[in-house]
Amino acid sequence: MGPGFETEQLITFTVNPGNEGYSPAEGKSVLAEVQRVTGEVTGVVGVGVAAWPLLDGGGWGNPMLVEGRERLVTDVSLPMNSVSPGFFELLGVPLLAGRDFDSRDQTEGDQWSWTTAIVSQAFVDRYLPNQNPLGVRIDFWGDPSVAARMEIVGVVGDYGEQQLRDIRPQVYFPMWSQAQGRGVFYLKTRRPMAEVGPEIRAGIATVAPSMTVNNLRTLDQQLDQLLVFERMMATLGSAFALLGTVLAMIGVYGVLSFTARSRTREVGIRMALGAQRATASGIIFKEGLRLSAVGVLIALPVIWFLGRLIETQLFGVSAADPVSIGVGVGTLLIVCLVASLIPAWRVSRTSPLEAFKVE
Repeated sequence: MGPGFETEQLITFTVNPGNEGYSPAEGKSVLAEVQRVTGEVTGVVGVGVAAWPLLDGGGWGNPMLVEGRERLVTDVSLPMNSVSPGFFELLGVPLLAGRDFDSRDQTEGDQWSWTTAIVSQAFVDRYLPNQNPLGVRIDFWGDPSVAARMEIVGVVGDYGEQQLRDIRPQVYFPMWSQAQGRGVFYLKTRRPMAEVGPEIRAGIATVAPSMTVNNLRTLDQQLDQLLVFERMMATLGSAFALLGTVLAMIGVYGVLSFTARSRTREVGIRMALGAQRATASGIIFKEGLRLSAVGVLIALPVIWFLGRLIETQLFGVSAADPVSIGVGVGTLLIVCLVASLIPAWRVSRTSPLEAFKVE
């Protein structure tokens, strides 16, 4: 499980024309030209632009007025972003209804004219259930007497816009319907980053020689940085799990050793009456299986009870994941059986005469 969109062979970088002295209107033209020249780099098959980067926790939000069957204001401030035409297709995010942004949504110069919007499926499920969202008008919540100015023209699938795990109702606006001081670019490429990176910088230099290219990296590299803490905790958790397994094995071994010693006379009598050594060792193995069964019966209800707490520490797997539970149960059984080997072997090697001498 990933962020909900394709990250393979996706490169991102940020440029800020506003920091180079360009006006917002000029900045929009510069960003459009950067999109054009980077799209001409060999191996690049698509370029999308957004006002805010994905998965970095940033962006802007606002409560929204929604004029569906009922006029309502969203109960929370919704995350928003401006994206260029083809942005969702580039990421592999499905268009579920309506249309993508196109030239109909573009304005000239520094004119600010948002008249259309695209929303996520989570937005529809929460605020427009059981109704057609296309054509519904929305707006930033402010003056309650002002009618909503923007029309929903499309619905896209949900994905992690601001956070890797955070799937919330989302609103998108057309990138080229406002003046821009910054653009976050996403390029789909067939060539490796080491080859494409220098050509991207060279292409941007032909548009604005002094333009600084920030955070040029692959999406996979960004994800690696986002998951550093989780992976560190996973490594730490694995180390503690290994330590716990060793301690459990020592504990089971100690219990079974005590059990084997306390039943030595019983085993001796059985063997004196003709029982095989395998039968004697089987007694100890059964004790080990009994211990593991008790452990499983205790663990399963605990997993169910603490499932929600555990899931907050997991990514891509649920607390009730059958594979993980199966591996855990199998590991417990193996630990108990391995810990049973030495006590079982000792019992099976005990002669009846020695067993009768044990107090």
